[in-house]
Amino acid sequence: MAVGMIWWIPAASAYTLRAGRSSRQMPLNNGGGVIGPNIQTRYGICALDVGLPRGGEYLGQMPAERTVHDAQQFCAGILPGVSRTFAISIRLLPGELGRSVLCAYLLCRIADTIEDDSVLTAGEKARLFDLMLDSFGGASEASAFREAAAAVSGDPAHVELVRHSDDVLMLWRDLGAGSRTALRHWVEEMVRGMRKIVLTHPHGI
Repeated sequence: MAVGMIWWIPAASAYTLRAGRSSRQMPLNNGGGVIGPNIQTRYGICALDVGLPRGGEYLGQMPAERTVHDAQQFCAGILPGVSRTFAISIRLLPGELGRSVLCAYLLCRIADTIEDDSVLTAGEKARLFDLMLDSFGGASEASAFREAAAAVSGDPAHVELVRHSDDVLMLWRDLGAGSRTALRHWVEEMVRGMRKIVLTHPHGI
């Protein structure tokens, strides 16, 4: 990893990252802010510049072991940035229903962002849609989709969502079997339709 590269980690981990500093840092917040040198929070996660040298030595890559809690925190945090109206109602839904609708909305928004990209070719979009369909297969497939979708452009919040698509899929994998089945069926139906449209009308309708 190149010097100066940003690595995203769970925000709670920031309290113990800086060697030689007290573990009691400034309070975190989900809206974004600085909590220490080279550390910033956004959407409930933390960006740390792990490539900066200390004492002439490269610090190396910090592990990013995401949990379901981290994934749900990201999903809930980014929702208002990618939705004007749905965010209000989704936040009012209880328990499993709320988590399922949140996950479904964000997956559909990811597909929308790919379709709306003004730079990607129709063939590139079709490939990403194929990888998105595959991403329901497991964590490795979700990571492969996230890596391939890194080139997607568009609204900054939407792009941020795409680059954390594996968090959304981690939340999906944590849903009950019935919710997973229903959600996957309709998201796949939409993605297949989008794939067909972009290939049939590569320059738009």
